[in-house]
Amino acid sequence: TSGTNPSCSGTSLTFTATSTNGGTTPIYQWQVNGVNDGTNSPTYTSSTLTTGQIVTCILTSNANCATPISATSTGDTMSINPMLVPSVSIALTSGTNPSCSGTSLTFTATPTNGGTTPIFQWQVNGVNDGTNSPTYTSSTLATGQIVTCILTSNANCVSPISANSTGITMSINPLLVPSVSIALTTGTNPTCSGSSLTFTATPTNEGTIPVYQWQVDGLTDGTNSSTFTTSALTNGQIVSCILTSNANCVSSNTATSAGITMNVSPILPVSINIVANFNPACAGSLVTFTATPTNGGTTPAYQWTVNGVNTGANAPSYSDAALANNDVIACILTSNIACSSGNPANSNSITLTVNPIPTTPVITQNFDTLFSSVAFGNQWFMGLPGNPIAGAINQSYVTTSNNDYYVIVTDANGCVSDTSNVFNVFNTNIENHANFSFNIYPNPNNGNFSIQLNNLLDGAADFELFDAIGQLVYKKKLINKNNHEFYLRGVSSGIYTIKITTSENSLTRKLIIQK
Repeated sequence: TSGTNPSCSGTSLTFTATSTNGGTTPIYQWQVNGVNDGTNSPTYTSSTLTTGQIVTCILTSNANCATPISATSTGDTMSINPMLVPSVSIALTSGTNPSCSGTSLTFTATPTNGGTTPIFQWQVNGVNDGTNSPTYTSSTLATGQIVTCILTSNANCVSPISANSTGITMSINPLLVPSVSIALTTGTNPTCSGSSLTFTATPTNEGTIPVYQWQVDGLTDGTNSSTFTTSALTNGQIVSCILTSNANCVSSNTATSAGITMNVSPILPVSINIVANFNPACAGSLVTFTATPTNGGTTPAYQWTVNGVNTGANAPSYSDAALANNDVIACILTSNIACSSGNPANSNSITLTVNPIPTTPVITQNFDTLFSSVAFGNQWFMGLPGNPIAGAINQSYVTTSNNDYYVIVTDANGCVSDTSNVFNVFNTNIENHANFSFNIYPNPNNGNFSIQLNNLLDGAADFELFDAIGQLVYKKKLINKNNHEFYLRGVSSGIYTIKITTSENSLTRKLIIQK
C-alpha cells in the first residue's frame, strides 16, 4: 500500500492485510520467504527486501465458529532493482588539443545510467554554456579554460540523479602570421653584369621545415633554400621569395617578401688613345701629348711613361722639351667606373722623332754685306730683340741702315737654330762682334741657370730677358766676372730671348724655361 513493485533496493515498502472473518482481535503473522518478520499488525513495512523474496501474512481469527481458525494470504513476489550511480565522460571528438585560436572544437558526452532522456549541461570554467545536447561545439575557447558536462539522469533507481564529468583543460595557441624578408648578403646593389650575387631569406613563424620559393620578376628561380645565388640578373629585375610555413596555428601558410629591384650596369671596355701636337719635333721643343679616354669615368687616373719609365703628372696631357730621338711615349689609364673590362688600359705608343737644332750661324762682314756661315734656311733680323726682315732669307744680306743685325737658321725639318752673333752697323762702319759670345747651361731649365761669358767683362754689361712677344720681363747688371747665376722663380714656362749688351757688343740667345 506504500511503494511499488518492482521497486528499488532500500526503498521503504508497506504491505497491508485485509482480513475476512478475522474476529474482533485477529492475529497477523507476516513472513518473508516463510520466515516470520514484522509485528502483529495489519501492516508490514520493510526496506531490506530483495528481488525474488515472497511476502505473506498468516491470519489467526478469534471469530466464533471459524474453521479453520487461521488462513495464509497469497504471497507478493518482490522485484527489487539495485541502486544505480549515473556518470558522464567527455571527449574532444572534432579538433585537437592543443588547438589554434578560432578553431571549431566539438566535445561529446558519453553517459552511464543516464536513463532514456538524460539532461546535459555543458560548462566552461563552471559557467553554463552550450545546449542540452550530448555534443558541445565552440570556436571561442582560450588557453587554460576547462570544459565540463553535468549529466542529470532520468533512469530508475539512480543515486544521485546528477553527475559531473572530468574537465578537459584547453591549450589554445594564438594564430601566427608568417613573414619573410630578404637581403643581399654577398655582392652589392648596384652591381656589374655577370657578378655572382647571394640573397638570404630571414623567415618569421616558418615552422620546422619551411619551403622557400625564389622568384625573379615573378618567375620561379633557384631552389628550396634560404639562400639564392645567381649571376644572371639584369637591370631592373626584381628578386623576391615566397615562404611556405609548416608552423601550427598560422593565419596563412604562405608569405611573400618585399622585392629587391636590381641596378645592374653593363661591363664597359676601357681604352685610351694618345696624340702628339707635332711629331717629328726639334730638340728642345716643348712637345705636348694629349690622351683621349674611353669609359674613363668621372675621375680617371693617367700614368705617362717615357721608354717604360713613369713620368709626368696625373693629367690628360703631358708636355716635355727634353725628349730624345726615338723616345717612346705611352699612357696608362685607370678608370673609376664601377663596371669595366681591360682596366687599367694601355694606350698606343708614340715613337718620337727628334731632329737636332741646326748649327748656330756665325755672321761675318764685308763692307755693307753680312754673311751667314750656313748656306740655307737663313732669316735675317734687324733690331733687338729684333724683327724679321722681309725677303732676307739668303746666306748674305746687304744692310741699308744703321742697326743691330742677326740671323736665325730654320732647317728642312723646321728646326730653328740659336741666334747668331749680333752685328751693329753704324755709319756703314760695321763692327764684328763675333769675338764676344756667351753660353747658357742648362738649357732648357726650370728658371735656375748660369751664363758663361767667353771674355772677362771690362766694366758692366746689361742682362735683359724678353718673352716671346718682345716684352722685357727681367733685367740685371753683370759686373766683372765671367760666370753669372740666375734664379728666376717668378718667370713662367716658355721660350725667351736673352740679350747681353756691353759698351762694345750686343748678343742674344734663346732660353727655354720648363717648370
